[in-house]
Amino acid sequence: NLIVYFTDRINDGYGFHPQSLAHFKAKGVSLIITVDVGIADGGTVELAKGAGMDVIITDHHEFQDLPRTITITGKRSKCDKLYHLCGAGVVFQLVKALRSYLFHRGFFAEKNAPRLKPYLEIACLATLADMVPILGENRLITYFGFRELERSSFPAIRAMLGEQKYGLTERDLQFSLIPRINACFRLGCPELFFNFLKESDERKLTKHLEEIDSLNEERKGISVSLWEDVLEKLKEAEREKFVLVVDESLPKGHLGLLAQRIKSLTGKPTIVLTGEGKEILVGSARAPKDLNLLSILTQRKDIFVQIGGHAYAFGLKIKKAKLEELIHYLEESLRTYTPLEVECIYVDYEGSISEFFEEENILALRELPPYGTGYDPPIVLLKKFEISRIKPFKERHCEVWLKDGFREVRSVLFNRKIEKEPLLLACVPYINSYSDSLEFRIEDFKDELE
Repeated sequence: NLIVYFTDRINDGYGFHPQSLAHFKAKGVSLIITVDVGIADGGTVELAKGAGMDVIITDHHEFQDLPRTITITGKRSKCDKLYHLCGAGVVFQLVKALRSYLFHRGFFAEKNAPRLKPYLEIACLATLADMVPILGENRLITYFGFRELERSSFPAIRAMLGEQKYGLTERDLQFSLIPRINACFRLGCPELFFNFLKESDERKLTKHLEEIDSLNEERKGISVSLWEDVLEKLKEAEREKFVLVVDESLPKGHLGLLAQRIKSLTGKPTIVLTGEGKEILVGSARAPKDLNLLSILTQRKDIFVQIGGHAYAFGLKIKKAKLEELIHYLEESLRTYTPLEVECIYVDYEGSISEFFEEENILALRELPPYGTGYDPPIVLLKKFEISRIKPFKERHCEVWLKDGFREVRSVLFNRKIEKEPLLLACVPYINSYSDSLEFRIEDFKDELE
């Protein structure tokens, strides 16, 4: 007898909250298993135990004082292969261990053991979406899960991928599938995606997908409007070493997205806060990769009601009365920090187009994806080439055909156009799984004399 319960992230914020316990008690729940939440909620755990309910916490966040219950997390040692798991990755390991335990005790003697490969797809999606480092166990989850996604066992995922299912790249997931999933959660409709994922009826799948796409369009519209409002306030919010936006009208579901965009625009660590009741501000923080902002702020936990997440992306709650103290602490802590003015592109290799047609390089390019946080694609510098033709597509992008002797290869450039033939190209080589051919994604270009 299983009940799935989603916390109200819009009204209650993140966390395993005491107000959920009355619902569980009324349903006769005896065991609560959390997913990606609860490691900082020891108080709620004690209340649940006092009400006669056992609790198992599964969470991938770090917290010094663990709840007094069974807590499953990969955060044992930074050298451990499980250290970088996301919340779904932690649950996947738990399911693997439980299946193995039951198998060796004969539980499946008279019935088939459940297949775990379909859940590997979900763990892969979550790992890429949560932007945790693709290191240790995460490399295995994404490598094998990504290849399962190409022939997904979930009708819902096949419906979302549509035409892309035979030419899948991690960029398809990052720019098409994952934003639509996130829209459901940001706008307070997680049940919609959960029900969609379970569905197999084609008519219901189509209906759910239309609702999800509608939510995603709504998210885009809200994001544009909010971004325009925030840009007007940015001059006031931007300080020498960081950006702090405080606007109690901002919706909670968009704080992380706004913080990320401001950080990308300014290159500075950014905190965006909105109101939660009369006395509390809740927010999201983003930091450049050369600054562990979470480590800095957790040195002063007394300032915060709650804080936790990843080094460069985390959530926080703070009393309004503590806001000036936070500003002063940030100014002091970041006094010697110098934000990077220009984001550099680091080239891994300088070579020619024809080299990448060699068999060993083609084989390597097939095995490397999917890429993600901490596991970037190789960037190569191309010098010796000709541009045989350029073709714009979807208004802002263009296809560029590069020629090296008798070899010609298609490359794509997103959100920019080439006006004249450059002498240097920084590119990512990859195999287009739809056409099974070598292609390049142009990351940057310049005249050699610049």
